[in-house]
Amino acid sequence: MPTRFDHVLFLGFGGPGKPEDIEPFLQNVAAGRQIPPARLAEVKRHYELVGGFSPYNELTFACVNQIKESLMRSGLQVPVYLGMRNWRPYIADVISQISGQGLRRGLAVILAPHRSSASCFRYKESIDQAIKNLGGLPLKYTYLEPWGNHPLFIRAQADLLETCLRALPYPLAKCEIIFSAHSIPERMNQNCRECSYSGEYETTCSSIASRIGITRWTCAYQSRSGLPQEPWLRPDVEEVLRGAQARQMEAAVVVPVGFFCDYVEVLYDLDIDANRTAQKLGIHYARVPTAVKHPDFIRMFAESIREFRPVLNPAV
Repeated sequence: MPTRFDHVLFLGFGGPGKPEDIEPFLQNVAAGRQIPPARLAEVKRHYELVGGFSPYNELTFACVNQIKESLMRSGLQVPVYLGMRNWRPYIADVISQISGQGLRRGLAVILAPHRSSASCFRYKESIDQAIKNLGGLPLKYTYLEPWGNHPLFIRAQADLLETCLRALPYPLAKCEIIFSAHSIPERMNQNCRECSYSGEYETTCSSIASRIGITRWTCAYQSRSGLPQEPWLRPDVEEVLRGAQARQMEAAVVVPVGFFCDYVEVLYDLDIDANRTAQKLGIHYARVPTAVKHPDFIRMFAESIREFRPVLNPAV
């Protein structure tokens, strides 16, 4: 039976690899968006405070390589690529490479657990624009199904959370469980025709909690970056921390399910900023690791790619 695609293309956000990359990277991220200059300067400082670079690229390449090795072990011999939306290797450059090798039927995998125009559809636009810039070559992509509520992702996140809880010297009843994802504008959440970002995220949180028997938790948001007057999804992680203090909780356990690996939003906004807030409030703070290195996370993609069957007229 012929394979249904002749290559796999993973699509990632990208990150700066060294201090001099930070400003041009942030310019790419901000292109066409209403991000105040003061916010960009603030984020630049965050990168500087976590070492002057992001581990995103290294972690993502390592993850994709493990998935590729798993596919090869199972007998699926297809080229596997990784393109970034905001940094090298850019999606457009990788598409050019793919086209030059005569490949025409791709399976694209978006490395974002929950769908919105920012976290999903801009990747599709990047692919479409890259193909158009190459003269409209007969290069076609189908997309792997959304994976934020895949059973293996849920199992990986539940395992990481349960391991963290077992290591804490506090009873579960005194631990505030805070799930976290990147905030987006309320209008973006409401106007997406094919998906519900907040709905998908809340389902992920509920599924993880249910798997390990947690009955009380909060779905929080973080890292808003738009104009101050524009409403974004809430509650913010720090609002939840203040509420935890009011309820006399002893520990806060933050689960960054909206981030599959260590973005600066995890390394600074959670590990430094939220941690500092918790300390000021007198609450012990713990952050659950991201899923990128968990065996079930790798297995999820390998199995999904092997089992992929395209559907007619998929929603895009």
